[in-house]
Amino acid sequence: MLWVEPRLGTISGGLRYNQQLRAALAARGVTVETLRLPPERFRNGSGQRTVEQARARLAPALLVVDGLIGSAHPELFEESLLSGQTVLLIHLPLAAALAAEGVGDPDAVTREKWAVLEADHVVTVSRWGAGELRRRYRRQNIAVAHPGSSVEVTPRSPDPSPNRTALRDNYTGFSHLHRHITRCLHEKEVYFVAAATLNPVKNHTLLGQALEPLLDLDWQLVLAGPGADSEFGQQILRDLQGRLPGRVEHRGVLDSEQMGALWAEADLLLLPSLVETYGMVVTEACAHGVPAFVSAGTGAEEAAGEAGIPLDPQESAAWTARLRRFLEEPEDRAELRETALRRRRTLPTWEEAAQVFATLS
Repeated sequence: MLWVEPRLGTISGGLRYNQQLRAALAARGVTVETLRLPPERFRNGSGQRTVEQARARLAPALLVVDGLIGSAHPELFEESLLSGQTVLLIHLPLAAALAAEGVGDPDAVTREKWAVLEADHVVTVSRWGAGELRRRYRRQNIAVAHPGSSVEVTPRSPDPSPNRTALRDNYTGFSHLHRHITRCLHEKEVYFVAAATLNPVKNHTLLGQALEPLLDLDWQLVLAGPGADSEFGQQILRDLQGRLPGRVEHRGVLDSEQMGALWAEADLLLLPSLVETYGMVVTEACAHGVPAFVSAGTGAEEAAGEAGIPLDPQESAAWTARLRRFLEEPEDRAELRETALRRRRTLPTWEEAAQVFATLS
């Protein structure tokens, strides 16, 4: 199998998905060679030539092309250029992302449509994503390979306690000692987590709008993910810190151990994305017993299941009202934690996703 994905220079949910899925395929005995190429190399044709050379060397290996490249370069799926079976793996339909941002780019949508129709197989990561592609491009045979979850954690206590505080201290270490002392003294403080790239689609602006009316209550917002080095990301952080003084902590890109520390602290995941195909962060939260408030009408509802509360990503007042209930009613928090723990028992696995790819030929 030959796997082509972009070299982005940063972590992303799509690249994490690819990495985990390749590991699951390797566990099944499938040999996978990965080509990581800067997207700009495909603009002058050198990227395509590199793919063709690798494909000729590995023929008749299955070719899997990440949607960030494949949707922009449908020529990769032309039968005259590459023999054998091709797979277009779409993490987020480009047309849906453009529509959410209010960006008109008919040429980009045309290229994505061409790729979807030309590839031998199209795979996406959720039923929502498959539905979007069928509706937009009228292709029916689209496979779904849900992201897996392989997190092994000890079930959370229903409420903050000395044991929970000790667990958090083990995770976070000395650098977060001050925060631990604060939580010990103020056990009612609630930690909201927003783990997402700082970009327009993730809709961090709504968080400031929704949380500003709740400054009378005891909570903290922790942000994780890339994007703070961009002009947009810097502006979002300034806006949030201005609206929510003293309530926002930005931790940047976290490794798996640091994310474990974050989930040990978290009480609720907030994901108000304008569009979301699935949201691996949602199932990761559920695996740690953390429920989520997610955007209604997106694939994040599918990921969260009963552990998610769907809310309109355009209506900050609805988020404010539901967050106030979560903050003011311990019973609500406990009930949602229980739903997350139940959801973790039904999460899909990477082995199941690998089985979807193993059957393609």
